Amino acid sequence: MPPVADGRFGAELRRLRMSARLSLRQLAPLALSSCGHLHALEMSRRQPTAELAARLDDVLESDGFLSGMLHPAPVPRGPERLTYVAQHPRCAAQPWTSLPEMLAADRRLEDTLGSTPLLPAIRTQLDLAATLVAETSGALRPQVVDLAAQWASSAVGCTPRATDVASRPGGIGAALE
Repeated sequence: MPPVADGRFGAELRRLRMSARLSLRQLAPLALSSCGHLHALEMSRRQPTAELAARLDDVLESDGFLSGMLHPAPVPRGPERLTYVAQHPRCAAQPWTSLPEMLAADRRLEDTLGSTPLLPAIRTQLDLAATLVAETSGALRPQVVDLAAQWASSAVGCTPRATDVASRPGGIGAALE
């Protein structure tokens, strides 16, 4: 499992790069990386590998500072895995922060195409939501239940046949009980 960078890794990388008076375009070939990847690291959208952190330390002459910001990723198994992943995201934004935009996009798509072509995707989304609700416990559960309820509500609004998906045995309704 790749290491997990300290939450300040991206900001420190940017600070070191700026101190060295290097642009992303200049740093990328020196670190054997791409501008886009380095930018994603600086914005905390991606996690660095240990090898890349070491190359960046060499190029930026930071004496192992960036490599020291990497920690092993002990990912637990079972229900605790969801809690761990929520507490140690690989990107800065939480996935549920974009829910309103995703639901609005789904509604626009349904307005354009009709509901029938969307049913397989809706079923898959509701099955995933049901699995997440069933497997989540602890402090994270209320957020996951809220997200699943919003998704189910959107699916029911999309088409009356989606209620069959939400209420079938093992579906989101059963997971919420």
